[in-house]
Amino acid sequence: MSDTPTDGPSSSQELPNRRSRLPEAGEDISRPLHYQNVSAATPLEVLNIAIRRWRLVFALPIASALLSLLISYIVSPTYRATTTFTPEGRPAVKAPTSLAGLASLAGISLGGDPNQSPLFYAELVKSRELLRQILYEQFPAQTATPTDSALLLDIIQPRGRNLETRLDRGVRRLSKAILVDVDNLTSIVTIKVDARNPTLAQQIANRLFQKVNAFNLRTRQSQARERRRFAEELRDSANASLARAEADLASWLRNNRIYETSPQLLFERQRLQRQVDLRQEVFLTLSRELVTARIEEVNSTPLITQIDPAIVPVRPARPNHVMWALVALLVGGLVGIVALLGAEHLNRARSEGSRDYLEFEKLVVPLKRFVGKA
Repeated sequence: MSDTPTDGPSSSQELPNRRSRLPEAGEDISRPLHYQNVSAATPLEVLNIAIRRWRLVFALPIASALLSLLISYIVSPTYRATTTFTPEGRPAVKAPTSLAGLASLAGISLGGDPNQSPLFYAELVKSRELLRQILYEQFPAQTATPTDSALLLDIIQPRGRNLETRLDRGVRRLSKAILVDVDNLTSIVTIKVDARNPTLAQQIANRLFQKVNAFNLRTRQSQARERRRFAEELRDSANASLARAEADLASWLRNNRIYETSPQLLFERQRLQRQVDLRQEVFLTLSRELVTARIEEVNSTPLITQIDPAIVPVRPARPNHVMWALVALLVGGLVGIVALLGAEHLNRARSEGSRDYLEFEKLVVPLKRFVGKA
């Protein structure tokens, strides 16, 4: 007697039909269908596709690189002028040499004047007030006559309904064209200015340094002036206090000619003498401070030193033709491979009768009709 069953479905009938079928006419494709999933492409299949369509894989990147290279020669070049300077700090508090060295490596200044920090000058270069002053400066106009000049605001031509709007947009545009780098180790500040005209870039960079130097000088002299006025008031007050102490001592000496034998009189004499010495020391200190403030008030020596003045750039900084071509070559290659994979996936979905492809065709038909009518 055989153990094999004689009835029931065969093994071929028990297996579900995994091949998808095309829907009948008028059939709703929203009903679930049994179909075989479209398998993802393996790396070897991707390589085979690239070899089979090698013309497209190579043609698209090369065409993109050539087009990008052509555009890079068409667009207007941008020139960059660079100037560097370093501030001469005046430390107010002495710090240990080892600690100051470690702090300088971290970009921290110990015991120095914050107004002499390189970071202060980096922020000052791009400050709104200084940029507005630059916009009102005269620069060579972009004309055939070398002697023609115009306001920088008129040269860059920011749009606006009124002057304040133009100034605001001009400040933002000029701020984007200025790059400031600070070397914390050497305290060197680098100003980079980008412009379409090389001479304009060079003059803006040097003018920025002049404005920073003038601001520094004006601020220092203003501080020295206020310090001189304050020192004069304190010196005059200390002088009057010293005169009173000396008058008290002189009057006491006239009334007590013999005081060496009396301990009480000797103590009183020393107390009055200490008052005179203390007021005299205060008076001398304020007098020296007053002399220093007067010297600083009229001192026109700059506290920042320009290392490299800006020169007229010879080569444009942008665009970089080689970089443009390489980026376009890479992007074109990626786009070509993605397009090939997409076309291969679409063909496979169509041949396998994928449900997603059927829905895709249903959605594309109205789009084709709309494009045809347009």
